[in-house]
Amino acid sequence: MVVAENPKMVASALNDYYPTSEFIEAMLKHVRVVDTCGVSKDYDKNICDNYEHYKDSQIKYKWSGVANIYSRYTTLAGGKLNAYDFASKAVLLKNGAAIYFGGLFSGLTIVVDVNNFNGGPNVVGKDVYAISLVSGGNYYQAQYVEELHFKPYGAEGTKVETSGYQGCSPDIGASTDANGNINAIYGSSGAGCSYEYLYKK
Repeated sequence: MVVAENPKMVASALNDYYPTSEFIEAMLKHVRVVDTCGVSKDYDKNICDNYEHYKDSQIKYKWSGVANIYSRYTTLAGGKLNAYDFASKAVLLKNGAAIYFGGLFSGLTIVVDVNNFNGGPNVVGKDVYAISLVSGGNYYQAQYVEELHFKPYGAEGTKVETSGYQGCSPDIGASTDANGNINAIYGSSGAGCSYEYLYKK
């Protein structure tokens, strides 16, 4: 619906490192939002930080304790997720799901945790799935406004597929660092499950 309503704005969002506030607000008009936070003043007046840090101040958040969102999640292989590429803005929905808007060199990314970080198991490919905005088979540049599509990670044209991480298996994904961390959600084992579950099962 967002693409149909304003394809030029969506194409502009695809050409940026991070999702624009205009793009995020257009998306949020189509869901029932309970609370939000953002890591930048450009996205929201609230920042995604730990409520305990502000407990003695005048700042009060309904959705508390969302600092370092990505650190709450693990890959399908059990590695630690250090994927700052989806931490630009967090949204809590009325149905209990959480949506994270982000992106970096993997292009514009939308991560959905079907029962938010309080529900567990918080594992990519089990209750956490990712969607990418692509244009004409390109996940990063909006070459063709008329060919804009949202695609689940693992589908053709997404960073997962082009990097060879397509498929839903603990054995598929980028190598972790010495501490067992993976620094981008597209490279984590389980990322390709988004396509597998939506289209193949």
